[in-house]
Amino acid sequence: MHEKATVAPSRTMSNGRDIKWIEGLRGVAAVGIAFHHVTLTCWRNLENAAESKEELGSIFYLPPFRMFAFGHGWLSLFFLLIGFVNSYKPIKLARRGEIPAALTGLNSSAFRRTWRFVLPPMLATVIAWALVNVGMLEFCRSIKNEWLNTTTPGRSGSFPEAIKNLFYAIYSMWAGVDFYYEKNLWVMRDLLMASFYVYLVLLATIRCSPKCRMTVFFGLYAFEWCRHESESSFFA
Repeated sequence: MHEKATVAPSRTMSNGRDIKWIEGLRGVAAVGIAFHHVTLTCWRNLENAAESKEELGSIFYLPPFRMFAFGHGWLSLFFLLIGFVNSYKPIKLARRGEIPAALTGLNSSAFRRTWRFVLPPMLATVIAWALVNVGMLEFCRSIKNEWLNTTTPGRSGSFPEAIKNLFYAIYSMWAGVDFYYEKNLWVMRDLLMASFYVYLVLLATIRCSPKCRMTVFFGLYAFEWCRHESESSFFA
């Protein structure tokens, strides 16, 4: 008689469940960042500590409420989770000894990550450029709101100048020079660089033992912590 074959549990499904809570936490961080920008538009004072006794007595300055107005903490958490998600699967495959599969995953992830971080910001820049040059954002420059006044660009003098400004805006966004049409896109360049830092280190250490890999990670972290010359070194 033939014995019934034992079906192994699906690793793909188990891998998905392992980091599902991380995906949820990353979504919470994204919501926190969105609340931060809403706060900058409607109530800029919440970004800083209370400046008077009247503000201190407001419930909006209590931690459960003010935590959603402080975007830098949510952004740091988002960066941390991005690094974890990017490195989780390759490291897990490497610990199983599936080095070719880990390298293939790094290869495909690097290409997908590039398009995910490049195309949406470019589309957002084009949309912002169009809205600015047809005059739909002029009201943001006229109301009494410092954040809107400083982040809303002015219209171009002519159509050729507008086309020139569009190409320069796309170039300068990735060159780290300026973010003229959409100031909030400053983080996309750092996100892309940080992702490739992770991929590069994983590629160099994919065949190392876990202890050796952790030693390299700790050394790079200590190096960036001591250097701290710019925001990009922190995000790396």
